[in-house]
Amino acid sequence: KVKDLQSNHDAMMADIRATTGGKIKELERVIAKTGVASEPLQRAAEAKRQQDEQRREKYGRTEGTAPGLPAAAGAAQGGPFVPVPATSVLKEKETDLYFNLRKLVTLNDVVASMPLASPMASNDYHQTSSFGTRVDPFRGALSFHAGVDLAGDSGAKVVASNDGRIDFAGWKTAYGNVIDVKHEYGFSTRYGHLSKILVRPGQVVKKGQLIGIQGSTGRSTGEHLHYEVQYQGKPINPANFLKAGEDVRALN
Repeated sequence: KVKDLQSNHDAMMADIRATTGGKIKELERVIAKTGVASEPLQRAAEAKRQQDEQRREKYGRTEGTAPGLPAAAGAAQGGPFVPVPATSVLKEKETDLYFNLRKLVTLNDVVASMPLASPMASNDYHQTSSFGTRVDPFRGALSFHAGVDLAGDSGAKVVASNDGRIDFAGWKTAYGNVIDVKHEYGFSTRYGHLSKILVRPGQVVKKGQLIGIQGSTGRSTGEHLHYEVQYQGKPINPANFLKAGEDVRALN
C-alpha cells in the first residue's frame, strides 16, 4: 500500500509539474508578444506580493482592502506565522515545483495587471492609423505616431483597458480631451480626442468601466479614439497588447 501511495503521489506530482510548466510558457509568450521584457515585471510582481504578505501579516489587510469590514463566514483566522519544515511538506526533488508554482502565480499577477483589453466598449470599430512612422494628416510630412487610432460609430463608448487610477483628465492641446490612466508595474494608457470625459483625476477605475466618449477634439481630422500604451513613460505599440489580449482570452 505504501508503494502504491508513493507511485500515485509521484504520478500526481509529475502531472502538476507538467501542467505548471505549460501554463508558465503560455503566460511568458503572452508577455513576450507585448514587447516588454518579462523578468523585470516578474521581479516587480514578486516584490509587490511580498509587500502585500507583510502588510497583511502586520495589519490584517492589504493596502487596497477597506478596513473595518467583517470577515467572510468561516474566514476568521489568526495567530503567529510558524513555518513548517520543508522536509515534512515537500521532498527535496519537489522544491522546483514549489518555485514553479510561485512563478506561475507571479506571472498571473503580471498578465492580469497589463492593459490587454480593448479600449472600445463595442467590437464594431476599425483602426485608421497605426503606431510608429506615418505621414502626418495635417502637414503631409513623416512623423512619429505614439499610439493607434481606432474609429467606432459616432459617439462610441471608451472604456478602461484594465484597472487603474486616473492620472489626468482634461485638455492637452493636440490630444484635445484626454484621459491618462496609471496601471500596475509601470504601465499607463492614454485616451485622446474624446468628446466627453466621464471620470476625474484620482478616481479608481475598473477594467471595462466607461470613462469617456469618442470624439474629434484637439488635432484631429475626424471622430476617433487615439489610444496609447506606455511602459515606464515610453510608448509601446498598443496593437501588440490587443493581440496579446486575444491570446489570453483564448487560453481562458
